[in-house]
Amino acid sequence: MEPTAPARAIAAVVSGIVGASIGSFLNVVIYRVPRAMSVVRPRSHCPRCGTSLGEAENIPVISWLVLRGRCRHCSEPISARYPIVELTTTALFVAFALLLRSFAPVAPLDCLAAAALAAAMIAFDHLTVARSIAVAALLGSASLAVVSVVDHADHRLLWAAIGAAAGALAAGFVPWVVRRLGAPEGTAPHGGAAQDGIPQAGDPGGLPLAVVIVALSFAAGWLWRPGGLVVAGVALVSCTLGLGRRAALRNLPGAACLLGVALLVAAGPLGHN
Repeated sequence: MEPTAPARAIAAVVSGIVGASIGSFLNVVIYRVPRAMSVVRPRSHCPRCGTSLGEAENIPVISWLVLRGRCRHCSEPISARYPIVELTTTALFVAFALLLRSFAPVAPLDCLAAAALAAAMIAFDHLTVARSIAVAALLGSASLAVVSVVDHADHRLLWAAIGAAAGALAAGFVPWVVRRLGAPEGTAPHGGAAQDGIPQAGDPGGLPLAVVIVALSFAAGWLWRPGGLVVAGVALVSCTLGLGRRAALRNLPGAACLLGVALLVAAGPLGHN
């Protein structure tokens, strides 16, 4: 039974508030986790002057707009990425609340989407995605198996598994083979785990990023039969091209995560019969 219109409206409002808060936290994760910093201490501060931010300066999106994208203390510009991440997370959470046929998978998909968004932003910074982010993505996708049992929708798991297997080949094995074949005899491909210090999904150092893509493929297959294969196809092209030496191509594995999340939103209304 699908939720009523009033229930969806309430869920959308609650999801928007939660999404904005999670988006604000993701900004902390994106900056600190790859640098092995605590996400708890010190409290949020201006990266330019180091001044701690007050509660009024930590309101998602609104604070950035009120301050006109500048620190109140040193007047240095604040990256537009902060409100973009917050708005994107909010939009994703609201979309899942409005578009899915049931509320049951909303929380797992919210968790997966947040982890994938963080992974994409970290990859865009040419830093290694932390294992904790990959674990969060796996927990989100694995929770869909519980939803299958509760909703008596075991048939979804087969297509989810097919999607995950295709995602593993696309984001991990195939790019790894391509790199091995392109490496000079007797040498590690591009120095082993990364190319010019940039982790790739097909590298050992990029394994967490590949895991996130596998989790996205699983969830997409769970939502819509060909969904996992579509995400895997996008990942195959993105991760393989991302192994190239051209700098313009090296953001493609991170872009695969964003496209995977977008496909989750699109696949939600399609569902299984």
